[in-house]
Amino acid sequence: MILHQMNANFDILVALRRQQSNIYLLIDGARFKNIHAFIYEQEERPDYIPLYRGTYFETALEVSPCLVRITNIKVGLLPWFAKDTEDKRNAMLLVSDLSLKDLAVHFQEYLEAKLPNYDVVLFRFYDPQIFEVITNHMNDPHVIKMLTPIKLAYWKSLENYKCLSA
Repeated sequence: MILHQMNANFDILVALRRQQSNIYLLIDGARFKNIHAFIYEQEERPDYIPLYRGTYFETALEVSPCLVRITNIKVGLLPWFAKDTEDKRNAMLLVSDLSLKDLAVHFQEYLEAKLPNYDVVLFRFYDPQIFEVITNHMNDPHVIKMLTPIKLAYWKSLENYKCLSA
C-alpha cells in the first residue's frame, strides 16, 4: 500500500465519482454525543453496522465506531465528510470490494490488541489519528492483514487529506 499526501485543492467527491467498489465511512462513535442520531440525521435510510455489536464491547454501543455504507455521494454523510470542518477528522472514508457485513466482521477482529505484557486493550484503529500512526508500520504482517480488504482509505490530517491506496 502507498501513502499519499493530497494537495489543498483535492476534491474527494470528484475522486470518488467513478468508483465502482463499495464506499464506506468508518466513524469514531466516541467523538459524537449520539453517533446513531447523527447518522440518521445525515442519511435518509442508513445502512450501517456498529462495530461493537456482537462483541465484548456491545454494552458500549452508544460510543461504538460505525461502518456506514455510502449509497449516494451527493447527499448525506459523504458531503458532510467532504466539508472543511473539524468533525471530519472523526471519520475515515474506505473503499472495498467487501460487503458491509463482511468488512464489519473483518474489522471486529481488530477491536482488541495484546500489549507486550499480555494485557488486552481496546485498539482504536478507527480513530484517524491512530490510523495514521498505523500507516507507519506498513510492513508489519498484522497491519498488512488488517488493511488487505481496503483498496483506498482517505482521512483528514491536520491540514490536508491523506490517502492510502493498494
